Amino acid sequence: MYKDRNTTASNKVTSVANKTNSTVQRLLKQAPAYGSSLGGDFQLLRKQAMGKGPLPQFEAQRGVLEQQGIRNQERQDADTAGRVENAYSQLAMGGGLSSGARERVAQGGMQDTLFAKQNLRAADQAALGALGVQEAGAKLDLQKGVAQAGVEEQNRRQDFMMDRYKFKAETTAGLAKADAERAVAAANKPSCFAPQTMITMHDGSLKAISEIAVGDKVDGGVVYAVQMSVAPGSMYCYAGKVFVTGGHAVNENGVWKRVRNAGLAVKAETALTCVFNIATTDHYVIAEGMKFGDMHESDYFEHFTSDESIDYLNGFPFVLEEHTCSTQNT
Repeated sequence: MYKDRNTTASNKVTSVANKTNSTVQRLLKQAPAYGSSLGGDFQLLRKQAMGKGPLPQFEAQRGVLEQQGIRNQERQDADTAGRVENAYSQLAMGGGLSSGARERVAQGGMQDTLFAKQNLRAADQAALGALGVQEAGAKLDLQKGVAQAGVEEQNRRQDFMMDRYKFKAETTAGLAKADAERAVAAANKPSCFAPQTMITMHDGSLKAISEIAVGDKVDGGVVYAVQMSVAPGSMYCYAGKVFVTGGHAVNENGVWKRVRNAGLAVKAETALTCVFNIATTDHYVIAEGMKFGDMHESDYFEHFTSDESIDYLNGFPFVLEEHTCSTQNT
């Protein structure tokens, strides 16, 4: 008997898991995809930083210096030529424009030009060398910036993937729990109390179930979920004290039953608009001094049908594919 029930429960779990996975994948596709903050400009800078070629801004400056050097050389040549011509004119005016004199003037001009050009080349090389040092420093800074940006991008990607993983895990768990709770609610139609039902708290005081919140401690453990539902047209008056829906579990004379099947329950019409239920860590509550099941009835509520849950509460062992449910004495 229970083997068949376990097979049914396993099939239900597989079906819910497939449905949940399909929904999660759809939600993940709708969620924004990761977008890198490093665009085309970064890739260009990375290529410049890691490449062997010069940086564009320094290449432009190097071109300016080279052109300036060429112009300085040309001006020097023109200046030398002018001074030689001037010397020739003075020699001619003095009557000493012999071939030897002309040769000496020309040689002197050539030496002056050579020295001047050497000085100009030295100055040009010094300027280009200083520019090279600046470029090397700029390239090193650029490489550091690119490396840091890469690390930050990797951290952002890891954070995104972690958030996506957490979203998937939380969504999967939430959908599975919601499906299980809907199945329980459908089976129990739903199992809830009238709003003013007095629940025994952990310290022995009483509190209306409609006022109980998550985190409260009741006789039955810590409250971890609360539920308000639309009231059905008819409920049951149990033991003349508790108005409760027929699907709720009650411990009557040591045996767990659905209220609709209990001997102390009387069906009654009601004008209530809403009913309440809570889930507790020990899966029971004391209402008006009597023991009732909580919203989930056990840690394995997602695997059980309504009848199976009652059997489990009464101590029948169940061995499921994912959980082992030992005999529970109530």
